[in-house]
Amino acid sequence: MRTPLLFSLLFILALTLLAGCSRKDSEDVKVTLEGGKLVIVNNSGEDIYFHNSDAIGSAWIPTSLPNIRIADGERRAFGIDDRRLRQNGIRVNWWHRGSKYPDTEIYGADRVRKVLFDAAAVNAVLPKLPDPAIEQAAAANLATVCRDRVVLAAWSDRRARGAEPSETPPDTSTEGIPSACREIVRDCTASKNSCRSACTRCRWPHRS
Repeated sequence: MRTPLLFSLLFILALTLLAGCSRKDSEDVKVTLEGGKLVIVNNSGEDIYFHNSDAIGSAWIPTSLPNIRIADGERRAFGIDDRRLRQNGIRVNWWHRGSKYPDTEIYGADRVRKVLFDAAAVNAVLPKLPDPAIEQAAAANLATVCRDRVVLAAWSDRRARGAEPSETPPDTSTEGIPSACREIVRDCTASKNSCRSACTRCRWPHRS
């Protein structure tokens, strides 16, 4: 008579152990910097939601919306090569779905967890920024090269249409910097891309 009872007890114990082993840790969310990316891996057993910003941050309200959801078992990577993030570091906030906000159908957070990376950690996984002095010189050179190409292109076009009597190319040094060239220099200076590679956007005066 004891054998069936013992078997039942062992069966229940085995199920309990299996359930305990299969239950995931609700805090198993890994946030790392890898290969120039911010990587979030969710192995918590349920969906999480996130809000990323620089380490200084600004006012925000945690909401559990589909567009900021990372499913259980999902890995998400984010680009971080941004001047603000390089200067201030990164703050990652994540949470599980909480209760609804009063008088809404929007769910909030159970508890917001924060992961911080300082500026040194961010810059360590990103390519080094170009030397500012070299960039300034490149920007000035870019403006000159762009001006020369634009002025000579206009002269070449006039010659092709028979509207330019002079066979001698104009002296580009006496011309001002065209607005299009100023925009190119402004864009390459403001962005992470080096001005040294921006000359590819200038139009050559002659076409083959």
